[in-house]
Order: sequence, then structure tokens, then C-alpha cells
Amino acid sequence: MNLFYNKLKISKEEFLFQFQSHPNYPSLLSFSDTLSFLGIKNDVYEIDKDNWGELPNQFITIHNNKFTYVEKKDNDYLIYSDKASKMSKSKLHDEASDFVIIFEKVEEVLHKSEINFKWLIYSFFALFSLYSYFQNTVQLFLFNILSIIGIFISLGIFNKKFGKESVVINALCDGSKKKSESISDCEKIFNSDKINFYRLRLSDFSLIYFLGIFVLGLFIPLSESILKVISYFSILVIAYSLFYQLFIEKTFCRICLTIILILIVQILISYLFFNNTFYYNVFFKSIIVFLILFGLIIYINNILSEKEDFYRLSLKSIKFKKNYDIFKKELLVKHFDFHNKNEVFWIGKRDAKLNISIVTNPFCGYCKEAHIILEKIINKYTNISAQIRFNYYPELANDDLTSIISAFKNIYDSEGEKSLLKAIEIWYKNNNLKNFKKEYENFFVQADLSKIILLANDNRNNGLTFTPVFLINNYQFPDKYEREDIFYFIDDLIEDEEFFIN
Repeated sequence: MNLFYNKLKISKEEFLFQFQSHPNYPSLLSFSDTLSFLGIKNDVYEIDKDNWGELPNQFITIHNNKFTYVEKKDNDYLIYSDKASKMSKSKLHDEASDFVIIFEKVEEVLHKSEINFKWLIYSFFALFSLYSYFQNTVQLFLFNILSIIGIFISLGIFNKKFGKESVVINALCDGSKKKSESISDCEKIFNSDKINFYRLRLSDFSLIYFLGIFVLGLFIPLSESILKVISYFSILVIAYSLFYQLFIEKTFCRICLTIILILIVQILISYLFFNNTFYYNVFFKSIIVFLILFGLIIYINNILSEKEDFYRLSLKSIKFKKNYDIFKKELLVKHFDFHNKNEVFWIGKRDAKLNISIVTNPFCGYCKEAHIILEKIINKYTNISAQIRFNYYPELANDDLTSIISAFKNIYDSEGEKSLLKAIEIWYKNNNLKNFKKEYENFFVQADLSKIILLANDNRNNGLTFTPVFLINNYQFPDKYEREDIFYFIDDLIEDEEFFIN
């Protein structure tokens, strides 16, 4: 699915986390909501195939039970899911559902650039392969190359256990069953692996094995006899694997058979070409190498397992937290009746049903984050209103606070809401009154603050003296939620007619 995420220019990890933690996962609604959450505006339609010619050049549909990115190409389609492929119009129409997601074209990458370590690993093994070619016999070089292939396959299996995709594994597994079936033969074998030694499976020992013989063959001189003995021991693993596939699971795994083939070729190379001279120092070095690798793989496996467990717990927690009905119940607990309903520092659509207010203070350090959230909401949603309610009490305020509030009021009155938001952003970014005065020198004159004082008194009369506080239609945003969680519920709030009746 990497190609799918690349076409949408979104982070795969972020998308999957938000998608899988949606209360309605894995529905079409949860997919659409996740795109919206990541900033991709989209709409879902059920359109008869006869009308697909009217669709835009790019859209998303469900093909073979997978969400698939589709591009029109002349009379055919390019589809991007597990891999890119070209498909005729008639074939896509036969295999895809009638549901399509039409989205606004993404012009910019929406996630942070990530370092791709794969090429670093490939380069690492390529260099050592060259080293092996010039330093060893042809037979040992071929033996080491097979070890590298085994490492890549075993590493792919190891990563797949933790939900990471592998090009090698996908290539070997494709075709083992029809793509429409949920579990391939490979996955069936992996999932039924009964070996569990320090949380390591048989496939994990495969990684230790190939890494070990690779290190021995490349860095430990005179190790051929040890490699021969180790290769002979792999006959037991080959016998166990074949018996398990043939008589227990009654199906063959392409990856397992590939590894078995590598082991058999290595056994033949060692039998035909490696000497029998035994060196005790090489033997003890070999034990140390395998013990180090064994401990290292156990450590990495435990770290990744704990991370996977935490990820699953986080999914459950976020799924619970994203439940709109639970959120709404918590939101409706505390409502405030404000007597002064003036529109000072009012932002957005004036007659919008949904209003988000923030109780704030220019000298509140925590308010910086809250203002960033409010500005993101305003920029993303054009059908809501917002109000900034400063806790300004003239009897308690010093000259600095009065001058800043006056500057905000003058900026709002003369240049409008966008300039006010920009000024607030600059203030919280630097939090330096001297520099702020230089930037907005013309606005530092005393303003009429009576309306702001009325709002502040209303805040105080309702017990809203701590800042920042978010209010949604005068309901206090629940303390059980992080302020950033508000993004999960805005779409639901806008569509909830019952909420506006309360």
C-alpha cells in the first residue's frame, strides 16, 4: 500500500493510526473521516459505472476489497494499491465497487520527510559483498551471497511480524492464493508458528542463523569447517519445516521453500568445497558471535513487541476517545449562560450554528498552543464562528496588559480578524513587549475596552478565571480530552442538528 500513500502524499503510519483508531473502522466513513482529519477534503459518492466517465482524473475506489488510488490514462486506468498496475476500463468496472471518494488534489506533501534507511542497508551489504568477492574464494563468496539473500528474506519476515511491509515478502507471496482471499499460504504458516523461545519464533531464528553465518563467512578467517558443521545442522530445520507444511498445515509457503532452497545450496557448497580442518579458536569465536546476535535479536524483538503492544493499547484508547456519543455526553455536562453577547473579537462566519470560543490571557504560556489550535480550526472550517474572550480586569491589570489588549482591539477594529490572528501569533511566538511594540507601534494607543471588560466579567461570574478554556456553543470542552482532540469532533458537531437544539 506504500504507493497508495505516496500518491496521496500522506504519512502511512499517521494515516493507519488515525484510520484504525476510528470508532467505525474499517468502514468507508472512517476512511473518509481520516482523509479529512489529515487535511484532504473529500466526498463519498455511490455512482453507477455507466457514469464513471464523468469522474475526475484521480479518485479513490474499493478494488478487490482494498482502498485503491485510481488515475485515468487514455482509455485505461492506472491503479495504485499494493503495487502499480494498468487496467482496462471494463476490468476495473467489473472488480471495483460503485463507491468512489473524490478529493481535492494534493499539491504539497502533508507529512514530514522521512529518512529512508533501506538504501543505506542495501549499500552496506553491497559493499560487504564486494569485500567478500576480493577476499574469499569463489565458493565462500557464493555462500556469503546466499546468506545475504537469507538475511533480507528473514528480515522481511521479522518486520512483517510488526506490521511492516516488505517488497521481498510481497513478491514471493503474491500468487500463492487468489488476491481476493484474506490470508495467503505464507501468512497461514507464519501465524501458526508454535515455537516461542524468549518471544522468538522459528522465523526469528532464521534471521539469527543467516546473520551469524554471514559474519563468520566474512570476518572470521578459517571458518569454513565451522560453516560446514552449521550447514549440516540446518538439515534438521529443513526436515521440520517440510513436515510441518506438508502434514500439519497441508500447504506450502513460498518464502519457507525459498529459505529451504538457500539452505540446501549452502549445504552442497560446504560439502563439496569447504575443508574439514577444525580450529578451536574459530569455534569459540563462532559461539560468541551467535550469542551476541541471539541477545541482540531478543532485545530488538522485545523493544518492538512492547512498542506494538503500546500501539494496540493506544488504538483502543483513541478509538474510545474518538467516539462522538461519549464526547457529546461529556461536553453537555457544563454549560454557561453569558449575559453579554457582544461581538468583540468575533471571527469567522457570523451566523454559523457552531461557535468555538476561547477564554485566554496574553500572559498565559499555555494559551499559545490553544491559539494555534483555534487558528487551525478557523482556517480549516469556513462554516463556523469563533470568539476570543480575554480575561481583562482593569482593577487587576498592569500597564503592559492594558496596552497589549488595546493594541489587539485597535488592530481588530481597523484591519479585521486576519490581522488580529496574525498579531496574536506574533505575540505568543516572541512574547516580548518591546519587539511587539516595534511591530505594531501605530496601534499602541488607548482603546475603548468596555466590551472586553463585559466579556471578562461574564467569564469571572461563571468561574472561568483559569486560562485557556475552550467553549463550544458555550459548553466547556471536557477536561478528560486533550485540546487537540477537538479536531476529531468538529465535523460531527456541524452535522449534529440535535446538538443545536439543546
